[in-house]
Amino acid sequence: MPSKLIKANCSFCNKEFQRGKYDIERTLKRSGNVYCSIKCSKTHFREASSIRKFSQTKNCTKCKEEKPRDSINFPLHNQKLDGLDSWCRKCRASYRSEINRGKFRGQLLDDEVRELRKQEKCDICGGTENSGSRNNKHLGKLYSLVMDHNHETGKFRGMLCNHCNRGLGNFKDGISNLEMAIKYLKDRNI
Repeated sequence: MPSKLIKANCSFCNKEFQRGKYDIERTLKRSGNVYCSIKCSKTHFREASSIRKFSQTKNCTKCKEEKPRDSINFPLHNQKLDGLDSWCRKCRASYRSEINRGKFRGQLLDDEVRELRKQEKCDICGGTENSGSRNNKHLGKLYSLVMDHNHETGKFRGMLCNHCNRGLGNFKDGISNLEMAIKYLKDRNI
């Protein structure tokens, strides 16, 4: 049986509306506000978050360091009220590299991984991060080389630029697929 309908006033537009008693009580308990529509809810939240004043500094929740509250020190995050990640860039980068390092744990030593990360040329096209048409620029952002691995065995294969790594992935790492693509290009080289 549906809950009893009760009247309430929208916290944003102050319009009176009816809704189930359970829904209104649950919403009030959770946020302290009740809205007549999703549009009012989103608009009120957007306005409240733009008015909200944040301090000039922010503490990283991982390293606990206090840093200036800006996109230089904290990556952008569209789900946070202030629009910035709760971890600083340094902590986020080290966390991501730990995740990627985990793929090759047992195969490569930490020193070997550090040496590979210093590599500047792609093992396939020979392009560098800063050269010619293979500079890995996308909207002005430079990308570093990535650690390529065999998806069946998990074994590390080499350092590739983003273009070459995606190219292999698009051909499903299949030698026969790549050979057919080469044959296609040779046959139709117009």
